[in-house]
Amino acid sequence: MTAGVLGAADWAGSGWATLWYWVQTCSWGIYAGGAFAMETIWRGTQSSLPQSQIAVACNWMGHRYRWIAAMALAGAAVGALGLRLSASAGSPSAQLALWGCWAFLVVVLGAVTFVGHPALHVRMSAEMPEQERVAARAKVARAIHHMDILLRVDLAGAALALVALSCQAST
Repeated sequence: MTAGVLGAADWAGSGWATLWYWVQTCSWGIYAGGAFAMETIWRGTQSSLPQSQIAVACNWMGHRYRWIAAMALAGAAVGALGLRLSASAGSPSAQLALWGCWAFLVVVLGAVTFVGHPALHVRMSAEMPEQERVAARAKVARAIHHMDILLRVDLAGAALALVALSCQAST
């Protein structure tokens, strides 16, 4: 074997593990970065938008964030499975913590997708009586409050996943 060139045996030993660590680390970084951006950057931007543009911008950002988050969670799962199959998974407790964070964030993303985001889209027509309009605005205000909580829980889960990832990398 030529010095400096990885053979098949070397690749099987370290190359696959490096690839799976890279996939997993990038996926968790993308997920955590998206959660951080939604909480800090988007929240500040949203407060400066005119009221008529907030619903459209929230809808646009929400759709993009959910797809990016879903793909990042899929990448994290693929990376973790690849590490498991290459027998380079690190400590079992760190892997268990990462899988726990992954499952928790899948549930949170599902809640955002199927409960939180649809509740934000209440249609009001000009013909609605004032009582119904006030009730619809109150419903949207509650939905915004619930979405704020979901996004903060999402950010906390992403931060815990990064801690678990760093524990896995240090073993």
